[in-house]
Amino acid sequence: MFILGELFYALANIVNFVGTALYFLIIARVIISWLSADPYNPIVQLITQITEPIFSLFRRLPLQIGMVDLSPIVALIAVIMAKRILVGILVSIASRFGSAPGL
Repeated sequence: MFILGELFYALANIVNFVGTALYFLIIARVIISWLSADPYNPIVQLITQITEPIFSLFRRLPLQIGMVDLSPIVALIAVIMAKRILVGILVSIASRFGSAPGL
């Protein structure tokens, strides 16, 4: 059972890493939009390809105030909440199987 606990703990670490990476990528995308960076830059294209599916989910909702798109803010909140909930659940499951707590 200890191995199963470690598996859930490792999964919690992966979810935590991916959530944190998405958080920083969303912030980078917002900064890039403010700076009008070159859209043909490979790094800009990568960030856009990763974050656009997340933004498109929230752009379906009426989240604009004038010309300001609030979907990045809502996406950040959703990523933070999902990360905390999922990591909390996975760490809780891991602790039930006898794995070391933490994160």
